[in-house]
Amino acid sequence: MKIEISGEKVFRVIIIIICILILFSISGQISRYFLDHGRLLGLVDQFNLDFEKNIPTFFQTFLIFFSALLIFFIIRANDTKEKIPKHYWIILFIMILYMGIDEIVVLHERMNIFINEFYGNQLQGIFYYPWVIIGSIIALVFIIYFTFLIIKIDKRIRSLFIIAAFLYLFGAILMEMISGFYFDIFGRNFTYQLLVNLEESAEMFGIAVFIRALIKYINLKMTKILVII
Repeated sequence: MKIEISGEKVFRVIIIIICILILFSISGQISRYFLDHGRLLGLVDQFNLDFEKNIPTFFQTFLIFFSALLIFFIIRANDTKEKIPKHYWIILFIMILYMGIDEIVVLHERMNIFINEFYGNQLQGIFYYPWVIIGSIIALVFIIYFTFLIIKIDKRIRSLFIIAAFLYLFGAILMEMISGFYFDIFGRNFTYQLLVNLEESAEMFGIAVFIRALIKYINLKMTKILVII
């Protein structure tokens, strides 16, 4: 059965929701730091991109699992117009699933505790959140591993995958280092919140572009998709 999904419409809706979440998050921090209203019936925390287990986190988790579902469709496909070994998609599927689970149970935060205990003290500077050390190594390994996949994909879709990876890694790794460095020196203030908002925004925009790329790949490169009901 051929499934046609309007990637442009899906992408547009996701971007609008992300922009609304960013607006609410920054507005909440303005209320907290400049208007002395730090709760607003709990809405400030519920929309704070720096917090876990709130509306932005649930939405980002949904986006990650939705992208995993799209990859599952690709894996289950009967036929594709590009001869890409299936194990690339399977590894990508597992990686995305892990990212979704991490959003729910915050595994990287536990990694911070483990690394700090291993070293015997709190790391400082750009490694204030020490999970970025392991995260950077893993990211580099996956970039090398998926180079073949990127090369084989049509150039019209390839650029989307590259942009998605750049945005997500920029937020998850680079901005995490910058925000950790700032927090280590100045603590939690409005500027820190802006850095974290930029970090989380880049991650969500990266996932949105990734979903756009997957939908475009499905629509352009796949002749048939198996759907199990």
